Amino acid sequence: MNNRGWGLSDMLAICSVLAFALLVAVIVYYNTFGDVKETESPTLDVSNYAALELKAENAAYSYVADNNIKTDTEIQIKIDDLLVEGYLHEFYDNEKQSCTGYVNYDGISYSAYIKCGSNYTTSGYISDLDE
Repeated sequence: MNNRGWGLSDMLAICSVLAFALLVAVIVYYNTFGDVKETESPTLDVSNYAALELKAENAAYSYVADNNIKTDTEIQIKIDDLLVEGYLHEFYDNEKQSCTGYVNYDGISYSAYIKCGSNYTTSGYISDLDE
């Protein structure tokens, strides 16, 4: 018999050790990473928030026109004031999250800044101006 090579029993022993090691590796991997689920990042419907901003700007426009407000400096018209005065009836996003904010008016143009919970905040929104 040739003693310099591997026999069938040696090959089966090595394969069984490798299979056992692979089984242990799979179990350890599953226990470590198996419960971690990929969280889907929610898709932000920016068009809904753009529509809310436009709605706030239009309400502020009506508010300024009805109250004959003329200014050379920038003023803030709060969403809460527009709601109380009846220029807005509801101000919610698609998830029925209440939104707050304000509209900047500089005598020429209107810029709405809104915050809808933790779902959305307009870039440039300053919370101190919303209080």
